[in-house]
Amino acid sequence: ALREGRTFFTSGPLVDFRVNGKSPGEQMDLPAAGGSVTVDAEIWSATKLTQVRIYRNGSVAREVTIPAGATQLKVTERIPVASSAWLAMVIEAEDFRPGTKTFGQAGTGAVRVYCGGKPIRSRESAEYFLRWIAKLREQTSKPAMWRNDEERAKVFALYDEAARVYEQRAREAQP
Repeated sequence: ALREGRTFFTSGPLVDFRVNGKSPGEQMDLPAAGGSVTVDAEIWSATKLTQVRIYRNGSVAREVTIPAGATQLKVTERIPVASSAWLAMVIEAEDFRPGTKTFGQAGTGAVRVYCGGKPIRSRESAEYFLRWIAKLREQTSKPAMWRNDEERAKVFALYDEAARVYEQRAREAQP
């Protein structure tokens, strides 16, 4: 299940999240022109819910209205999908330890929605990972960090391979 992305994390709230009946880790298809999907969720928390957001490709697609003092919530939202994307949900709630600066949070794995069979691509995400690869190169560039030149060369070849993948994904992303 973990390898298939059928996951969620939590430090308090619980969530059952579905897109057109599909659970996190699953996928669905829409025509090439896209369309809209129905997001359904049930949320339970021991403390008051403070924020519920539906994300599309890492950006907030919908902020869900929460009734005052709610600790449970049923959500049904229509979300437009114009190009292949992933959808997920993040929930926040008050902490059950008053006086602390922490809060309860839950997040789901993604449901992937493919429009016309096209891959999911995000220029912003690809560029983020390219920046991380550059940062890793810089952080690991000192010869003293490696047992030998062969080990260093092997890792730097992996950096090169990863950079090529994300450069290609950035080119494939819609503007």
